[in-house]
Order: sequence, then C-alpha cells, then structure tokens
Amino acid sequence: MTDGLDAFPLDSSESNDNDGDGTGDNADTDDDNDGCLDADDAFPMDASECIDTDGDMLGDNVDPDDDGDGVADVSDPFPLDASESSDNDGDGVGDNTDTDDDVDGVDDVDDMFH
Repeated sequence: MTDGLDAFPLDSSESNDNDGDGTGDNADTDDDNDGCLDADDAFPMDASECIDTDGDMLGDNVDPDDDGDGVADVSDPFPLDASESSDNDGDGVGDNTDTDDDVDGVDDVDDMFH
C-alpha cells in the first residue's frame, strides 16, 4: 500500500483504521467502534449492525424477521426465539411450550377445545 493511502505509514503491521479511532484494525478489537467486539460482531466493519440472530446475513436492525421463523418481528411476541411465534393466552409463555395455552385450567393434551 502506498504511504498516501496508509493510515500508518511508519508502522508496517498496520495500514487501515476503519473507525478512525487511531488504533489500526489489526490491533483494534472493535474495528467499527459500535461497542461490539469484533470476535462477537457478525458485521465487524459495519457500525450500524452487530447481531444476526438467524444467520441470514441481515443484521437484526434491518431484518424484518430476526429469528427466521417466518413470522415478522412486528407480529411475533417472541422475535428472537425461532421455536415460538404465538402466545394465545398472553402469559409470556409461547404456545409451543405452554401446557395450557387457553388458560382454562385444563392441560392442552386433555383439552378438546384448546
């Protein structure tokens, strides 16, 4: 890299400083300065994203379905849990886990109306 493009022309171990914090990217543990360590950052060079819950390469900030369960986050009471997407009785326990998801006092396995 030519010195004119090198952020550290006198340091052969560094040439870039993505976030402009004065620490070269090779030594910087947070290259985009988003508060997410690069080791834990799904997007280490994008300060607007850190997490990709469902691994679809869309960061959770722009992903309409963070957990990838096919239910949009705005309609999903459990937007980060792909195993749950509804809570019919509103008790905070997803219907797949809830043993009485209509709160009638009868377990779903014994309830013909659940």
